[in-house]
Amino acid sequence: MLHMKPVYLAVILLFILPLMGGAQSSLKEIQDQEKAISERSRFVAGIYPVGLFSSSDKRDVGGMLGVIAGSSMTLVSYTTIGQNKYQMFDLFLKDVDTQGFTPKWDGYRVEFFFRNGDGVFRKNHLNFFSGLNLAYEHQQLLPFTSEVTKVETELTSSEIFEPLDRSFRVHFNPGFTYYRGFWGFDLNLSVGVYLNSFQLKNDEFKLSDEFKFGNPLLENRDEGSLHYGPSVRLNFATFLFF
Repeated sequence: MLHMKPVYLAVILLFILPLMGGAQSSLKEIQDQEKAISERSRFVAGIYPVGLFSSSDKRDVGGMLGVIAGSSMTLVSYTTIGQNKYQMFDLFLKDVDTQGFTPKWDGYRVEFFFRNGDGVFRKNHLNFFSGLNLAYEHQQLLPFTSEVTKVETELTSSEIFEPLDRSFRVHFNPGFTYYRGFWGFDLNLSVGVYLNSFQLKNDEFKLSDEFKFGNPLLENRDEGSLHYGPSVRLNFATFLFF
């Protein structure tokens, strides 16, 4: 039988116990790191539920896909638009009497969101963020009637027009998100400016000095003209996290 003096046993334990503790500590650190990584990097898929409650002709149907990694969130979004109110901020600046004309448009919106949180995005926690929201809107105005007079001949006729506006938008995007398990929601505000390019889309008539239009929008726009204005929108989405 092997006999060991107490002093030798004590020395051996002094070396072995720290190693055992270090191994346990290292294992715990690895597990914590893996857990943190799994919580920080998640794919998201969401919808905008509010627009679904409108009537079918005015319904906005959209969704988004993205990824959360650490303290950053990147999303891409697509929404079909039904009968949104058309903005004529340039006519307001010119003090043009719009004569009660309130056009609407159908189309779609494509958006990109680049966000940074005030910390790592965590479950069961209100995660505040700010970032950049870039958007493009394809605005097809609904048909409307306008009188048109050819200046050279002074002939007047009543015509139907469906102009197109291409809208580019840049927004500051603060907000917060909350998720628990596989479900969460996102509330944010897009505040910025838009720059639009207007087209009549009519082969017979032009927005030029050759014609006079009875409609205030057509009379005060040029073909391909650029106009700008403020852009503000409140966004609410629900998510599934993977």
